[in-house]
Amino acid sequence: MIDVSVLPLFLTAIFFVVIAPGPDLVLITAYSSTRGFRFGLMISLGIFVAGVILTVLVAFGLGQLMQAMPSFALGVKIVGACYLGWLGYKRLLRWRG
Repeated sequence: MIDVSVLPLFLTAIFFVVIAPGPDLVLITAYSSTRGFRFGLMISLGIFVAGVILTVLVAFGLGQLMQAMPSFALGVKIVGACYLGWLGYKRLLRWRG
């Protein structure tokens, strides 16, 4: 249980975390303002679906599986890094011409 003397500081910190716009909101705003409502809606739905998938995976114990099997966690990290590298590579090719 949280110490009562720390509770005001904790609630103040939580308040600022909740009201601060995160990267999701910045992405939605940027896409909506530059490409229109349809793209903003699609980004919003994608973020929502990703959040639901993440919540379901956590609820079914993915975190515990990753703690129990560090090699599995490393594999997930490597796959994620390769995917981000592939996205960057495609972006560079499109930028180049």
